[in-house]
Amino acid sequence: ANSLSRVIDVFIYYGCRKDCSVQDIAAFCQFEPRQAQYYLNAAVYLDLLDEDLKVTEFGKRMLENSSDIRRSIYARIISDELIGKLFAHMYLWRRR
Repeated sequence: ANSLSRVIDVFIYYGCRKDCSVQDIAAFCQFEPRQAQYYLNAAVYLDLLDEDLKVTEFGKRMLENSSDIRRSIYARIISDELIGKLFAHMYLWRRR
C-alpha cells in the first residue's frame, strides 16, 4: 500500500459494510485483488482491522468519529516505532 489516504478510504469503505470482500475493495479502488489485499494488510498493521479482517476496537472508535479519522490515524502512524521514523523522513525529504 503506497497511499495512506487510500488505506484510510479502504478502511472506511470496508468497515462500514457487512460482508465486504477483497473483490469488493478491488472494485471500489479499481485495481486488482492482490493490491486490495495490500491495503487491508496496512489496515491490520495500523490496528484498524484484526488478523481475521474484523474491525478492532480502535477501528470502531475511528469509524464512530469519522470527522477526526485522518488525524487519529496519522497520529497512530507517527507514534509507530518503525513507520513513524520513515514517515517523518519522507515528509521532511518532500519538503526540500
